[in-house]
Amino acid sequence: IITRWSSKLLGMINTVVLARILSPEDFGIVAMATIVITMLDSMTQIGVHLYVIRQKEDDPRVFNTGWTVNLIQALIIALFLVISAPWVAVFFGEEAVTNIIYCLAIIKVINGLENFGIYIAQKQLNFNFDFRLTLYTRLSYTIATIGFAIWLESYWAIIWGQFISVSVGFMLS
Repeated sequence: IITRWSSKLLGMINTVVLARILSPEDFGIVAMATIVITMLDSMTQIGVHLYVIRQKEDDPRVFNTGWTVNLIQALIIALFLVISAPWVAVFFGEEAVTNIIYCLAIIKVINGLENFGIYIAQKQLNFNFDFRLTLYTRLSYTIATIGFAIWLESYWAIIWGQFISVSVGFMLS
């Protein structure tokens, strides 16, 4: 509960501060690109982590296979994003969406490289690790996004914040 509440609180603080610094157009441009990746994620979600958590025994082969499947899924989504980026920009009538989608593809691949340790910790009811990982990635996103928003005053702050957050999550996992 504390993990979710702290994450929501940091998200709320981040949104309020960014709403004061960035323009509504900045949020809209990022939302256009995010829609595409969210749709792809939801259509390709196969629940590998749920399978790992439900296994009675800790089998490294299952963990390795789950990690590999997640990475392959991330690579396929990233490839589709890179290929479709120009068409998505034409569809939305916003050329800036192309570069954002390219960046989100890189972020997706980094996210796919994350260790399966978080799911193993959840399986073993080690919520301390889950809390720290969630808190540190969310805190890094908030600090990076606000810092970049003050410096850049553009939608790139959100993208850089995501990149920093996913990188921190990757390193901590």
